[in-house]
Amino acid sequence: MVSRTRQADPEDVRVARGYARRSAAVVGRIAPAARAAVLERAAALAGARREALTVSDPLDPATDVGSMVDDEAAERVVRWTAEAAAAGATVTTGGRRDGATVLPTVVADPPPGAAVVTEEVFGALVSVSPYDDFDAVIALCNQSRYGLQAGLFTHDIRRIVTAWCDLDVGGLVVGGSSNFRLDHVPFGGVKDSGFGRESVPLCLSSSPRASGRSLWGGGSGK
Repeated sequence: MVSRTRQADPEDVRVARGYARRSAAVVGRIAPAARAAVLERAAALAGARREALTVSDPLDPATDVGSMVDDEAAERVVRWTAEAAAAGATVTTGGRRDGATVLPTVVADPPPGAAVVTEEVFGALVSVSPYDDFDAVIALCNQSRYGLQAGLFTHDIRRIVTAWCDLDVGGLVVGGSSNFRLDHVPFGGVKDSGFGRESVPLCLSSSPRASGRSLWGGGSGK
């Protein structure tokens, strides 16, 4: 999500870079007259990064986006995109498929109940939503039946601590997208995203029952 109450700045570029290859983004705050400008800039940045991705053979090392498992899976992503658009969202790029390959898609300001927000898309789609109140974002995220990991781009240690304490997820990535992981760090989710943790030490010990929430930095987002 993108904050409504601050002007677009280089941090927006970092967020766009971090999530261009990922599945969801949340943008920061600003006054009503500037809200549309911030949302538009964030969506445009994400769209530009998405359009720069290489869509090709998944066996080619230069490929960023390959095909999904079948045409039906790709059609589901396209259908959810169209449903969000019909409910008032703006599709800034993509929203189409070529066979089983979904073209990189950005959905701006989808309604909270849209499938692209509430479900695990598992496709080349990122949604960008504005917010006014950080606590409301936490509450909205916790309404989800999923809780694998969350990604947070901020320099505000108070927000990091709030997210760490209040988000109902398996891990919090600061400065990186939610799918960042390290093989030697316990990884896992809560609610419908699973239970327990996996990692090399846990697998070697045959005891994937560790619990708790992980917190780490996700790098530069480049």
